[in-house]
Amino acid sequence: MRVYLFANPGLLSAEDVYGHHVTEASGSDETVKFCFDYVNDPSHGLNGIEFITAARPQEIITQEETGDLVIAVQNSVYETVAGSGVRGYYRSPRYPNSERCKALAITVLKSVKDHSDLYYHGVYNELRDRHIDLSCVVKVRAVAAVIEIGYAAGDTRRNHRLKGVGASFVT
Repeated sequence: MRVYLFANPGLLSAEDVYGHHVTEASGSDETVKFCFDYVNDPSHGLNGIEFITAARPQEIITQEETGDLVIAVQNSVYETVAGSGVRGYYRSPRYPNSERCKALAITVLKSVKDHSDLYYHGVYNELRDRHIDLSCVVKVRAVAAVIEIGYAAGDTRRNHRLKGVGASFVT
């Protein structure tokens, strides 16, 4: 099994499902690198899994297989504190493996929440929240999810310390 990690840059609208205004969004290669280093640490016991970072979603779409996992990470800046936190997105039930995609989003989000001080907003499928471009996970055959890390505009604490890891979660 391979796990693909990449930065998802896309926004489709400037508001989330609750009407919180997004002022900027970007993929963060630094966040992806941190995630890659974290899960690739031998002490986590994930031997036998190949972790791959990709520069563009197109690289994944041509290489992934149904048994692989695809995780896209996106950073967003919200106008107010109410929008900040972590969210997960997955493809809707009209596509294969949607329940497995939902489980992946929940699992990754829980791990991020357990190792940071970010608020947990939950997971949504593509039909529930259309402000993020989810084409990168809808078009692949693998189990896939987008993880959004949202911050309030002017938040000076974007460098969250992860509990018990000794590395910074740089975004």
